[in-house]
Parts: sequence; structure tokens; C-alpha cells
Amino acid sequence: KGLLLVILQGVEIQLEVELDSRKEAEIIYEALKPEIKFSHSSRTRSWMKIKDKKLILEVQARDSTSLRASVNSYLRWINLSCQVLELS
Repeated sequence: KGLLLVILQGVEIQLEVELDSRKEAEIIYEALKPEIKFSHSSRTRSWMKIKDKKLILEVQARDSTSLRASVNSYLRWINLSCQVLELS
């Protein structure tokens, strides 16, 4: 019998969100840019770019808890932005 100790050195994820058009991707990118630019966290780093009509989000974190929290926030903001665009 023994104890297995696993220490995560870091985790990362890349998400691709395909939108209806490049214009929508650009609008959401601009809306989220301040969140990425001014998020001062010692536990996560985020990048975002546009490729065709896809919004690509990359998040690196020290641990899975930080990664999950950050990704959940970005997905909520993206979802909210899509809902707002549907209303206009």
C-alpha cells in the first residue's frame, strides 16, 4: 500500500467558439479584450485571437481550480455577448 502524490505544474486549454460571422467574432473580441488585458492574476494567463469566424481563447493556469474558474467566466461573458447580439 502506498500514497500517490501528483503535483500539477500547470494546466492549459484552448477553446474555439465558432460564431455566425467574423463581424460577430470581432464584436465579442472587442468586448472581452479589457478582461484579458487587465486581468491581473498570479494564477492564470489568458490570450484571445480571431481566426475566420472563430474566437480562440487560450488559458494557462497554475492549477485546475483556477483554470475552471477562468474558463467559466470567459464562457459566461461570451454567452452573454451572443445573447446581446441576438437582441440587436
